[in-house]
Amino acid sequence: MEAVRRVFSNPNALLVGVLLTFIPYLVYFLLIVTLAPEAVARVLVDENTSRVGLKVALIMIAYGLLQVIAGLAIMGYLLRCARTEGRAPDWRGVGKLLWDGFRAGFISLIYYLPLIIMFLAFLAMLGLLVFSSLGAEDWASMIGSGTPITGMAVAADSAGGWLGLVLGLGLLLLLMLPLALFLIVWVPMAVVHFGFMDRFAAGFEFREIRRKVFTGKYIVSLLAILAIGIVVVLVVLLPLILLELLALIPVIGPVFKLVGEFIAAIVSVAMGIVAYTIIGEVYRELSGKPFHAEAEPESAPPPETSAGVKASLKKRPVKKKGKSPSSSRTSRS
Repeated sequence: MEAVRRVFSNPNALLVGVLLTFIPYLVYFLLIVTLAPEAVARVLVDENTSRVGLKVALIMIAYGLLQVIAGLAIMGYLLRCARTEGRAPDWRGVGKLLWDGFRAGFISLIYYLPLIIMFLAFLAMLGLLVFSSLGAEDWASMIGSGTPITGMAVAADSAGGWLGLVLGLGLLLLLMLPLALFLIVWVPMAVVHFGFMDRFAAGFEFREIRRKVFTGKYIVSLLAILAIGIVVVLVVLLPLILLELLALIPVIGPVFKLVGEFIAAIVSVAMGIVAYTIIGEVYRELSGKPFHAEAEPESAPPPETSAGVKASLKKRPVKKKGKSPSSSRTSRS
């Protein structure tokens, strides 16, 4: 398939995407490995570990920021893959990629916000169900009475409270699963539509997006992406499991862990290029919009040599100078 071949048409661009995906984890991994001996030493001697906890928190924040920045750049690059054809595009104009990725990520977040709220409600109700399963007396014996957890357990342990929680969990699941499936189908086309139009509001032009989503060609393209993903997972799954087992080996185990993460980064970027290339082709066919030509840097014209200048002068016609009528009349007089 053309989309699969496109992944390897520009090895340098593929490597940049893989490194952007892998480097945040590498930095996080190295910082944690560096901090681990200090943390273990402080725990063994029973010293105050608050300083270690602060360092871990700062590492997690830095890791999160690196992940967000890399994710935005990669999302912008995938939109460029959807807008262009032929050889995989280069990573020129990083600022534009970050801006496109930020807008595409914000569009996706707005779409997924109801599902996120429902998921948080599901977790809260699941927690209340756990409280009710233990009972208020059990929680009071473990952590004491008068605590917020004991109060929630009392509320959940009230007459018929557990039954309402079970029904609520079931209802949330019935709502969440169809909504998640709908968003998986809708959001990629909405993001690609924004990418072609280059307007934030285009991500919410429901009529235009609906005309492309509810078509057999788009559904078939999503099934093709799913089939390619399943094949890739089956090919890569066994090596990744083996690397995870080798990662348990003392001393040299972390090396195998890093190799596994690097392979996962390759698969992630490659599947993103395949998916957005296919969706971009379907979008162009359904809307009739041409692919965007990737802007090439302007090059200065080559300087003319002395031989070239002489040749151009030879080719240039020379006008014969003639006397004007006024001058001839003057000479006659």
